[in-house]
Amino acid sequence: MTKPMGYARVQRAIWRDPTFTALTMQAQWLYLRLLSDPRIEVTGLTDWRPDKIARSSYEWDIQTVLTAAKELTDAHFVVVDDELEEVLIRTFVRHDGLMSQPNMVRRLAKMVDLIESQTLRDALLVELRRLRDEQPQHRWDLLGEVLDEQP
Repeated sequence: MTKPMGYARVQRAIWRDPTFTALTMQAQWLYLRLLSDPRIEVTGLTDWRPDKIARSSYEWDIQTVLTAAKELTDAHFVVVDDELEEVLIRTFVRHDGLMSQPNMVRRLAKMVDLIESQTLRDALLVELRRLRDEQPQHRWDLLGEVLDEQP
């Protein structure tokens, strides 16, 4: 992995998102925990280790993490690959604002190749294509052939 980012961008509008506010407090906490994970990449990918995450709060155990993760998955906030121990925050690229920064777009192109899970990679490609259609002003050419991959 490359040097991790030193911050997490949380859009304040998340608290007006009816899908997010319909989540339980545990699912909201897990989402924010994943979003601020020290190992998160520009793709929105980070490690999926429920036992390690459970140690982030004395009130949590693995089952609580798994229940919250299922809720986030069902609501399409994250995509989890248990076997490869990866989780993708589905709209991370959309909300982090990195597409307006050419160097970050180049980094994103390189980091897509490091996603081991084909399921997570496909989910990211769907999001990138959707974002390209909505925001064509960004430097999509810097992603090279990434968007041409077939899910």
